[in-house]
Amino acid sequence: MHGHSTEECHAAKHDRRQSGNPDPNPAMFKSSYQPNFNRPHDFTANSTRLIVNTTAADPTGDPHAWIVDSAANAYITPFKEKLHNYRDLANQVRVKGFAGKTELARGTGSITLTDQSGKRITLNEVVYVPESPDQILSLMKLRREQTAEFWFTTTDTFNLSFPNDVLFPGRSVNDILHIWTSFTPAIYINAVVTRNASKRLQSDDPYESDHALDEIHQDAAPHGPPTPLSCSPQDLWHLRFGHASSTTLRKHRYIKSTFDSTHCVTCIRAKQTRQPFRLTESKATRKLERIHSDICGPYPMSKGKSVYVLMFLDKFTHWCWTATIPDKSSSTVSREYRYLIKQIETESDLKIKYLRTDGGGEYEGDLMPVLKELGIQHQPTSPHSPQSNGKAERLNRTLNNYTRAMLYQANMPKCFWAEAITTAAYILNRLPSDSVDGIPYELWHGKSLTAQDLKSIKPFGCIVHANVPKKRRKHLGKVDTRSTTGCFVGYTGTDKMHKIWDFERKCFVNSHDLICEETQFPEPSDFDEPPADAYTAYRHRNVPHVLVQPPTPEPPLSLVPRSPPSPVSIRDPTPEPTPAHVSQLLDEIVVQPPPALQVFMSYGEFQPDNDPVE
Repeated sequence: MHGHSTEECHAAKHDRRQSGNPDPNPAMFKSSYQPNFNRPHDFTANSTRLIVNTTAADPTGDPHAWIVDSAANAYITPFKEKLHNYRDLANQVRVKGFAGKTELARGTGSITLTDQSGKRITLNEVVYVPESPDQILSLMKLRREQTAEFWFTTTDTFNLSFPNDVLFPGRSVNDILHIWTSFTPAIYINAVVTRNASKRLQSDDPYESDHALDEIHQDAAPHGPPTPLSCSPQDLWHLRFGHASSTTLRKHRYIKSTFDSTHCVTCIRAKQTRQPFRLTESKATRKLERIHSDICGPYPMSKGKSVYVLMFLDKFTHWCWTATIPDKSSSTVSREYRYLIKQIETESDLKIKYLRTDGGGEYEGDLMPVLKELGIQHQPTSPHSPQSNGKAERLNRTLNNYTRAMLYQANMPKCFWAEAITTAAYILNRLPSDSVDGIPYELWHGKSLTAQDLKSIKPFGCIVHANVPKKRRKHLGKVDTRSTTGCFVGYTGTDKMHKIWDFERKCFVNSHDLICEETQFPEPSDFDEPPADAYTAYRHRNVPHVLVQPPTPEPPLSLVPRSPPSPVSIRDPTPEPTPAHVSQLLDEIVVQPPPALQVFMSYGEFQPDNDPVE
């Protein structure tokens, strides 16, 4: 169905002939808006049709005015200078609906609309039609692409809002809905062309011609947008604005820059950043297909003379292993790798396919022949790129967090870090992992954790009482103690035996006969070194030890005699004798308190005033 004007309506012509007024004044039926009811045509390779409805007369020509049209299916503008990222259309595109005429679209680009509060919204795929008398917004396209909301506030006014708080109030003009964008006009100067400036305009030097453009501006309409200034050479605006990026310069409404800053060597040397580390698309399909490994340290010297820890992580199950080593020389790392890889493969009856490391120097030398002998493909990451081996780096962080927490809780010195980090790996294998959506223990062993497995887990560092074996008891020591006290420091290869630190013998002991006080932990004084937690060490060093001395017997009452009263009269200076049977009057009775409790400090000296040093 095609729309038509009032003049072309056959029914209206018939009514006019019947009324005797066949040729009325056409202006009486001239409408300022010509509706069009054509459905949008399908897009084809050669011809594309866009439908708009606009006025047939009295175009606004205002670059800030937009018609909101519910029958249009495109954004239309006749102002090419307002378009960003403009590109010409490769194929012929026709736009129908301009007072019944069909116009050609020249290109497309993006336009940024600014509301009265300064907030902006950017519209893409805005069609440039030079012959369009108005700028047009498709209401349905705004709702579909920008999630715009439209509602009437009064009979003739309405609001058009967007999710990012951009709001355009509008009103009806001749029954056509309009909105206006905000624009802060620049200051225009009507300059006089001097003789020198005229010569520079006629000069062949593009640089001097550009300077002339800076001095001379054409008279502009007081409410129209400024004409963007161009520069030659192309990178002049880029240089003037301190090597601003091309994207930023294209958004500047007052200049026109076509320079591509991605080829500026100065920008590359000054602004180059690291490339993103995208997630690998390869997934492990079985256990031991890919092992991530890393060496962490140095740590303080442990009780077992270790300084570094060697870590392994199976990508498929997230089962991890640790081994503490005294140094990270190539020979030491190679020996531990050979032992640990043999142990892993024997336990699982599978072969390791890939080994990913950070490519450090400790992996070269003696380790490479071992990997070739075992048929393992080494996958080193790029230098100084720990993100490429993110699985191992994350494992390092997690194990160290657990290690510090357990040492702090048990008031234990730093030299027990090796036992703590080994225990942390044991615990981590029995905790759910988001990376594999399960528990590594169950994925590695293929069975569920039992209640007995969970009950065998003890708090690291808790107080334990271990039975003293008969071989260590003294001969005929029938009254000697049968237990020694220590703290729990780890697990062994079997759930029936645990590793403890014996407070009396100052050594590690593996024992099966234990009584655990799971909520009791050692005191800092139980160890020869200060605790790992600096605050615990400070608090223990500065808390005074109170020594209470038994009170001495109370002294007898001290009797203070009353001083003789002053004579009332001087006529009889001789005092009256006190009878022998009358006790002497006492003025007051003073009771001496027992001596105060003596408080001594374990450390520090006394000041001359006998106050302890704080």
